[in-house]
Amino acid sequence: MKTFTDNIKQLKGAIIALYIILTILWIFFIISTNNAGTYEGPLFKYVLTPFLAGMTLLPILGAILSFKKAKHWGSWNSAIGKTLITLGLGLLGWAGGMIVWNYYLYFTDVQVPFPSLADFFFIMIWPLWTFSMIKLSKATGAKYGFKNMGGKIFSIILAVVSVVVSYYLLFIVAKDGVVDLSVTTSQLILNFFYPLGDVSILISAVLVFTLSYGFLGGKYKRTVRWLLLGFFINYVADFLFLFTTTNGTYFNGHISDFMYLTMMFILTMGAAGFTLPSNETEPTV
Repeated sequence: MKTFTDNIKQLKGAIIALYIILTILWIFFIISTNNAGTYEGPLFKYVLTPFLAGMTLLPILGAILSFKKAKHWGSWNSAIGKTLITLGLGLLGWAGGMIVWNYYLYFTDVQVPFPSLADFFFIMIWPLWTFSMIKLSKATGAKYGFKNMGGKIFSIILAVVSVVVSYYLLFIVAKDGVVDLSVTTSQLILNFFYPLGDVSILISAVLVFTLSYGFLGGKYKRTVRWLLLGFFINYVADFLFLFTTTNGTYFNGHISDFMYLTMMFILTMGAAGFTLPSNETEPTV
């Protein structure tokens, strides 16, 4: 009879294999289309289509792994359990967005459905992953870092720097300091709200790592690094997506899509890293 650990290892192995296959498909697609993309012919049908399907499947598998891990940690009865559940729900939200996105691409004449109903699912990710990091802070001791003046000052500085950098990248660099009022109202709103959501997730993840560094005791450092890296890649990918959709250079299979895929893979590996020692029980909060 298979143990819980065996099931997790098999699921993790399947996710790693899927990511490798999708990476190979993406590289072949980019090289074959000279980094320009295509919406017709064998490359679209046999390379891009499986890649987009994999971008939908991988977060679903990641969510399943997160939920299984959460159950092992007591689900909603522990901080880590809550962290894993909301992390998994965010991955499911991404999968939902991809399902809607692919519907537009394959069953309508819209090749880049932005803005669209898909954004409703993508937006769900912000509060879920921010909440996930808040709960993780309770488990890793970051809350103690907030109690000293240094932690409070660092939090304020980090928030200010993140907002300034985001403003510079998304307004000065991407838009040359000019707001394009020719786009639809919903796209204009999303162009500003996507970065805000990314910043909230990234700030919370950075705070968890830095403020809890002295309390982690080596147990979760690597796992939190995985999550932090995933959220940073998500931040950069959203910037590239918004930049290229604004100037009309985005195509399905763009490097930003590969970054999204990598982000989901890394977050899943982070979730897999929350291993409950056999002689310890996660305290409830």
